[in-house]
Amino acid sequence: MEKYPSSAFAAQAQFDIALRRYQAGDYQASAEAFRRVVSQFPSYSGADRAHYLMADAYVRAGQTEEARTALEQFVSFFPNSEYRASVQLQLGATRFAAGDYARAAVDSTSVLSDSAAPEVKTAATYNLALCHRLLGEPEKAKEMLEAYRKAHPKDERAAEVAHQLGTIHEDAGRFEDAAREYGHALEFKISSALAVELRYRLGLCREQLGDDKAAIAAYSAAAGCPNKADAYRLTAIARSAAIYEKRKEYSKALAAYRDLIKNATDPDIVVAARERASELQSAGAKQ
Repeated sequence: MEKYPSSAFAAQAQFDIALRRYQAGDYQASAEAFRRVVSQFPSYSGADRAHYLMADAYVRAGQTEEARTALEQFVSFFPNSEYRASVQLQLGATRFAAGDYARAAVDSTSVLSDSAAPEVKTAATYNLALCHRLLGEPEKAKEMLEAYRKAHPKDERAAEVAHQLGTIHEDAGRFEDAAREYGHALEFKISSALAVELRYRLGLCREQLGDDKAAIAAYSAAAGCPNKADAYRLTAIARSAAIYEKRKEYSKALAAYRDLIKNATDPDIVVAARERASELQSAGAKQ
């Protein structure tokens, strides 16, 4: 590049420099190197791939605005590129993350109408379902998620699909359906953070259905989360304490409040737990 900037091989050399940095995980440097390919060699045969990788490098570098601009430019500059569907999918993801669900839905719909690879269309279908939910169309989202699961029952999104369906049912007051979905999601290998949320939600549904025993079991499972300060864990413990008090199991309720006092980071929760624990201790002393 330094010795032969006008060479017919200069564009490929610049692309290779950018690609090596990308493969090494230096996304900031690779994005700028790909930008030089795009700006200095617009007629390069691999310009669309360079632009695509530039946008992806910006995404991976956490430069959201630069990534969105690059993705939008790609759609305008390369309407017939083989990477167009992947770019449209990624553009939709950046808009979704920014809360622009309407435009994200348009992007996902565009991917579905394109001759995209099956895995790209699968991701777009899932993203579109989430957009419908966040646009206030939960039943439409539910239909899409159920159709997605029927077509892909055990793919990498299976647990999250069940999670989304569960929260849709829960919001609609269909607690039995929600509990079934949360239980199904827990059958898959998932993160600890998602597991504690699902167990808390399962307990809440069981509590709403009047099954305190099952609710306590789910809340106790959530309490086993290794992150003692997890918000769902602490809420599960607080709900357990309320049930224990209702059942007059005061020693268990007191233990739950002590857990909140020790592990909660919200001062209001700590104060409330201390007050309730003090009341229970006083009542026990009088007895």
